Amino acid sequence: MLRVTRVIRIDDDDLHVRIRESVDNLSTVDRPIAWTQHVSLGFTFREAGATRITLRAERSRVFESEGFDSGGLVRGADFDWPCAARHQSDVADLRTFASGGRSSSFALNGQKL
Repeated sequence: MLRVTRVIRIDDDDLHVRIRESVDNLSTVDRPIAWTQHVSLGFTFREAGATRITLRAERSRVFESEGFDSGGLVRGADFDWPCAARHQSDVADLRTFASGGRSSSFALNGQKL
C-alpha cells in the first residue's frame, strides 16, 4: 500500500544526474516506517576523485558495527556532513567519490542524530 515514485534525470550538460523520490502511503492506516536509501551508480556515471555526491544532510554518523570496512573513518563517530573524522587525525570530504581509494565505508545521514 505504498506508491514509490522515482524520477532520474541527466541534465543537458551531461555532468549531473538528479534522482528524486517520493513515497505515498495509500493505506487508511498511518504506520511508522524506517526508510533507508542506498545510491548505486555504475562506472559510466562516476570517476574516482572527481565525481561528487550532493545531498541535503546536516549530521551524519559513521557506521559503527564491526565487519564493515570503515575506509579509515572513525567508527561510530558523529560528524557535520560532509567532513568525517579519519584515524589519521584529518577529515574526509565524503562528497567526493572514492577520493581516498577503494572502500566500502558508509555513513548514516539525517537531520538529527
